[in-house]
Amino acid sequence: RASRQSVYAEALLANPEVGAQALECQLSAECLRDLAMLFAEFDSALKGQLHPDDLGYFFRRMGRQVSAQDLMSLLESLGYEVGRCRLDFLDVIDVAGFMAASDGDMLRKAYEDIEEAGGQVAMAHLAQIMEECGFCPHTWQLTMLAEELNIATCSNKKWLRIFALDVLLHFAERCRQLEQRRFLERAGFRREEVEGLAEAFERRADGRAELPLEAVLPLLRRVGVGSSARGDREGLEELAIASDLDLNGSFSFAEVLHMLRRHYSRCELSELQDERVA
Repeated sequence: RASRQSVYAEALLANPEVGAQALECQLSAECLRDLAMLFAEFDSALKGQLHPDDLGYFFRRMGRQVSAQDLMSLLESLGYEVGRCRLDFLDVIDVAGFMAASDGDMLRKAYEDIEEAGGQVAMAHLAQIMEECGFCPHTWQLTMLAEELNIATCSNKKWLRIFALDVLLHFAERCRQLEQRRFLERAGFRREEVEGLAEAFERRADGRAELPLEAVLPLLRRVGVGSSARGDREGLEELAIASDLDLNGSFSFAEVLHMLRRHYSRCELSELQDERVA
């Protein structure tokens, strides 16, 4: 499966239209390759399309938080009919490019304000700027990044000195990478949110690091996801296969959390669509 995904991603990247679209959207080669690898992973049925319900989780995997409401508004602004459309790889590049352009505009405006303040920005304000880009680093992570990037701090590390736009842009990219890594580890959940499920997993695992699918399905039903009905089971099996991040056929607790996050992400957009229809 991993080999198939890699071949699929390379085929996507070999399409001349893809390179032209990425250039128009000003996406880097690294970003484009990440998008292709993730698209190949999500499109396990090789249909060449993704359902909009999966986009929230898709971009969380890229390190970019986006609410279901914001995602729906974004798709509609780009001319997609959320309840009926499917997105091919060019469409995904279009959405990612729009997000990147919006973030770039916001960061340039933020830097203008920082420049007017003599190049100084409060750590708390910097956290707000990153949050507007869909990244939510902790204060200690901002401090760590500042030290890593040799950004001067002052007033007990409560202020930073940023004297170039490129520095702010690089800082934001490192925040995205942190968000991406943190999301892979726990799918965006806090430990206290899943304590009961963690205990149930550990009891079933009995010292093992991973569980087979048959042992995972009852855990998901424990939190109200799916039932023993055939249709629900097939849907959960598809969700499980898509959430098997290391492709080994069994599931760690982190992978179980990714099943839940992907399920919840799908439900959020579907519920918004239902509310609009009602």
